[in-house]
Amino acid sequence: MTTRSPATGSGQGSFSEGPARRGFTLIELLGALAVIVLLGAYATQHLITGMRDEARRAEQVSLLNMSEALKTAVARNRAVPTVNGLPEAIALELELPPGRVAANSQGYNRRILLDPALRLGTNASLTVPYTQTAAGSVEPINPRAVIVTCLTENTDQELGFDDFWDLPEGEAPEDWEVDPEDLFIQRLDLRGIFHRVVLSNMDRDQEGLYEMDDSALQRLPSLGRREAWFLDGTAITFYYASGDLQAREFIHEDVSYVHEFGRWGRHVLYGQRPPQGPFGALVDAFLNAPPPTDPKFGSTQQAVVDEFYEYMWTYAIWAMGSPPLIQSFEKGGTTSDTQVPPFRILNDCDARMAAFTNNLID
Repeated sequence: MTTRSPATGSGQGSFSEGPARRGFTLIELLGALAVIVLLGAYATQHLITGMRDEARRAEQVSLLNMSEALKTAVARNRAVPTVNGLPEAIALELELPPGRVAANSQGYNRRILLDPALRLGTNASLTVPYTQTAAGSVEPINPRAVIVTCLTENTDQELGFDDFWDLPEGEAPEDWEVDPEDLFIQRLDLRGIFHRVVLSNMDRDQEGLYEMDDSALQRLPSLGRREAWFLDGTAITFYYASGDLQAREFIHEDVSYVHEFGRWGRHVLYGQRPPQGPFGALVDAFLNAPPPTDPKFGSTQQAVVDEFYEYMWTYAIWAMGSPPLIQSFEKGGTTSDTQVPPFRILNDCDARMAAFTNNLID
């Protein structure tokens, strides 16, 4: 290092010369560039992997949503369209453009296939399209479908329903070189949205009247029986034998109904009965008559009949001397009230019948 000293008394400051400044060498630049490239490649690969995993998760969720939408659409529309109509039915239910159903997020096609062994409806062919009527359907056979898509290429058009339905998890069809992780198969069975409905008419004298959804009035002949499968949510409306509305229910499970004494119920009340006499006909007519619109205190026709039957039963017990000690309604005890039990029962029944009938019509 060279040091220059100022002359004595010159008044000039001193300075020194340091080492010369230099840049990076070519080797250093190449090394830094290599590190940057490696980091960039790692980050890019990580990003691509993350995007692919996210696309896979999204496609799995999309297919699940589409399968549920298809079930809902079939039940709501009371119809199973042909294969060509399935994407539109799903799109309408999900409120999506048809193109969003026909292709996945990567632009490759989705295929929706029905089991070729499907049997449904009541026509001769028992195939789709199927639109539910008041006749319902025979027991559905193989009401199955699959939604298939691949994130890396279009689905092979040569492959059919069985090729995908029976494919083991984590595998791809033979002769189709595709990563199984990019292949998505959503299987769905429509059997769960069909319910068995059995209608039995145990009434010897009257038809069973009903409607399915908005169908025309259906008539089940006396001692007749009908069995069919209907879609979830189907409304069944029952009528009294008189033609007046009885009730409406929505079908969400396998169920059976019985018609007897001019009205419908879920269970057999008394079973098949012999022809009734004039009095029984009057009771049935009373029970089957339309109820009043605003009875007081919850009074019903059935309550009136129950009290009347109790009155007659108690009177018969007394009249036939059962138990034997009850011979008459003689007064007894130390009060003015009659103490004979049957008399008290009959007297109470009479009072309740009067109250129930007044509350029913007043």
